[in-house]
Amino acid sequence: MTESLSPFGAAVTQVVSHWTGKRAHSVRNEVLGLVLEQSAAAQTTPATIDEVAALVARHGLDDGLTTRTGEQPSVAEALACQEILTARGVGPFHVPGVRVTVPDLLDFDQEGWLTLLDLFDHVPRHWALVGGQMIHLHCWQRGRPAPRVTTDADLIMDIRAKRTVLATVTAFLQDRDFREDGRSPTNVGHRWTRDRLSFDVLLPEGLSQAGARTSTVTGARTLQVPGGTQAIDRAQSIEVDVAGRVGRIIRPSLLGALVGKAAALEIPVDPNADRHSSDFITLASLIDNPAGMNALVTRRDRTRAAAMLSRLPESDPAWQVYGTGPTARGTAIMAFGLDAT
Repeated sequence: MTESLSPFGAAVTQVVSHWTGKRAHSVRNEVLGLVLEQSAAAQTTPATIDEVAALVARHGLDDGLTTRTGEQPSVAEALACQEILTARGVGPFHVPGVRVTVPDLLDFDQEGWLTLLDLFDHVPRHWALVGGQMIHLHCWQRGRPAPRVTTDADLIMDIRAKRTVLATVTAFLQDRDFREDGRSPTNVGHRWTRDRLSFDVLLPEGLSQAGARTSTVTGARTLQVPGGTQAIDRAQSIEVDVAGRVGRIIRPSLLGALVGKAAALEIPVDPNADRHSSDFITLASLIDNPAGMNALVTRRDRTRAAAMLSRLPESDPAWQVYGTGPTARGTAIMAFGLDAT
């Protein structure tokens, strides 16, 4: 499967880098991130020369980018390049060729998922779904049942890109009869509820003092979440079918989800530490291209994953409950480029 880009994909990254001013390495990671979210068949099947030529013509690229037999990108890479080119390098990018169907559930019911589709229609960037519902989307995308019940949704806001997005999203919830569910003595009010639905609206870690003071529509501050910055950087939109209504939801890639769960160990006092560990195991069992994932791993990702895996030795029975035993752990070790200890 794909670990690096074809000559065509590498050329497209240079074009998009020129358009946007982004570093070519960053664009390359965005393309590879989209490739890894597609099916194994799409990652291993070469696109035809005619398909690549049509993509070149559609975007007015140099005819010299059309590849020769044996140099074609995979179908997944061609589709990823198509998405990056169509979006003119501005994310969050859409995962092509994938649709997730939400099953009929009782915990976070249809109204919750429909609210998320409405949110994308209202605010199509600068946020991402994290937490338990993110785990569900990744499992359903890969044909796996959701591993645990969760009745709330966690949303992380990219206030570095859009300072007002926290107020915008909480105003969206307020307009739909959600209400702030209490406020701490330090003016933190991160939870919004309506009947049995609950949304936690959060910020990434490492904000300036001014960023940390960014407020919701009601004037409350909210919480910063370790791993939130990389989750936003790896955010992608995905097509989701809820009771026949098809829309989009933004969530981190599988790598972003794994690192986010590993980073949760950095929370000083967290009663949910065991839940983060079991979520990490569930996500690790979904990795199908560890070499491709490893091409996107940073040094900090590796440090965070190593801390989580040291908490979860091979003998831990949770690997049998939530994952696929030692195979899942070994795959995660390969994906993060760690020593097998």
